[in-house]
Amino acid sequence: MKALQNISIKTKLFIMILLPILGIIYFSCEKVLEKMDQAEQMGQTTELVAAAVKFSTLVHETQKERGTTAVFLGSKGERFSAELKAQRK
Repeated sequence: MKALQNISIKTKLFIMILLPILGIIYFSCEKVLEKMDQAEQMGQTTELVAAAVKFSTLVHETQKERGTTAVFLGSKGERFSAELKAQRK
């Protein structure tokens, strides 16, 4: 306790102010890192959404071709031959 008595008031005030400032800096840095992680995850989500849209389009076109082929085969090649060729392109 004698060590605290030998410290000047200016130094004691500096220490009293420094500790809360260090705490604020620590928690601010922690929040910034958390937000950076969230931003990275959002970027990954955006890529996944773009891939899902492309896959959805592919599935839709495949289903259209399947339906056209079914009509073509059901009619023994009399109907939808031009549409089937166009769809496959």
